[in-house]
Amino acid sequence: MPKLGCLAFGKLLIESKDLDPVYVLTLENKDLYEDKRRLKRWLLAYWSFYHMGTASWIAEKEVTFWPRFEAAANSKDYPRCTERRYFRGKAASKSYDYLKSIGIDDLFSPLERDQSCSSLMKEVGKWYGFGPWISFKVADMIDALNLAAIEFKTEDVYLFDSPLEGARRLRQSLSANVSDSDLPAWAVSYILSKLGHLKAPPSMARNIDTQEAETVLCKWKSYTNNSYHIGEDIHSCLKSLQHPRTKCQLTESLTQTWSQQLEACYTKIPQLKTT
Repeated sequence: MPKLGCLAFGKLLIESKDLDPVYVLTLENKDLYEDKRRLKRWLLAYWSFYHMGTASWIAEKEVTFWPRFEAAANSKDYPRCTERRYFRGKAASKSYDYLKSIGIDDLFSPLERDQSCSSLMKEVGKWYGFGPWISFKVADMIDALNLAAIEFKTEDVYLFDSPLEGARRLRQSLSANVSDSDLPAWAVSYILSKLGHLKAPPSMARNIDTQEAETVLCKWKSYTNNSYHIGEDIHSCLKSLQHPRTKCQLTESLTQTWSQQLEACYTKIPQLKTT
């Protein structure tokens, strides 16, 4: 089948809620989202390992949070996703020591205020083992989960290669006469001019903005490389929750919530069943 253009792809990505399905699942699970202390534990573990199963097992109970965090950090048996593949060995152990020494309340205190993406990234960048990419994801999740209002600018989006390559391919697909220096702002502006009326998951309380345009560009680039399809991240979430090493009450609760979300996506966009 011919590849979808960036706009058609982006619309389907947003409407399927595969834009950032972790955000959807987190917000819609009352056992997690409505218990703020558990949510903070879960987020810290998720940002560290980038794996929903591992994060849920670690964060399930407050009394076992740090012991489980230490056990997972010091073991190869607890999965990390590719984006946090370096969070292992001595690096993971040192990061655990640093995070525990600061404590969850003091780690989150500077994050839970309205600010720019760049200022929040600088704060997270102080944490041992947390570089620019995961710092950007922290800012994105803090905003998406309504823990604080974070302002994103075009320059925040293009800190990484994937959205910039997506912007190049968008320019090529439209035969647009746009200079390299103007490309970042043009690509975001173009996507928002065409899709800006769509509501942003997970809360659907506002229209999509710069950070959602960044995700569309990233995933469209991967899609055109045949390394991503619509619905892939939804299924990856479910798979990560079913890892045998991290089975617990919270993963079962999240699995039930996500199974219901999957059916809602299938009803809205039947093509997902065949991808």
